[in-house]
Amino acid sequence: MEDMKSADITIKYHAQEYNEVYTFFSAEDDLSIVKIQTMLALRGLEQKNRIPLVTDDGSGISRTLSRVSYNKWGPDYDDAFGLLTILDNLDKPYDQVLNHMAFANNKNGEKYATLPNVSTFYEYMLGGIESCYQDIAKYGIHDKRQILDSMNEYFQDNEDFIAQMR
Repeated sequence: MEDMKSADITIKYHAQEYNEVYTFFSAEDDLSIVKIQTMLALRGLEQKNRIPLVTDDGSGISRTLSRVSYNKWGPDYDDAFGLLTILDNLDKPYDQVLNHMAFANNKNGEKYATLPNVSTFYEYMLGGIESCYQDIAKYGIHDKRQILDSMNEYFQDNEDFIAQMR
């Protein structure tokens, strides 16, 4: 399989909140950007909140998601892109999802952000930012223990959301 050609993606939807969530989880926990973004994408998927990448919240704040991240963690991103795309398309034929959507690459010159797996992932990631940020802000940005306990409780309470999607 040919390597994916990544590109920078600029988000203008809850970019400030994304920055704060990223800073919170990357600082002490040393979570990689792909793990943080996957957590947000799963949260967006669970809430059925998919925000188009071109959405601008009007705040004037943007964040560029650098292609360097994909170049550094490509296999992890490919897995996350595939997972989100499969979970989002459980109603479609397995072969169609697996062979044409979940692990699509842009070997024929398609734009990176328009690939079905890439756009699915990032659109759900955008959809998960606000609720994750609200969970963090609820306890104050410095009460890390309480925030992590709350998020753990959230995911335990909703651990069967995948089963509910079927």
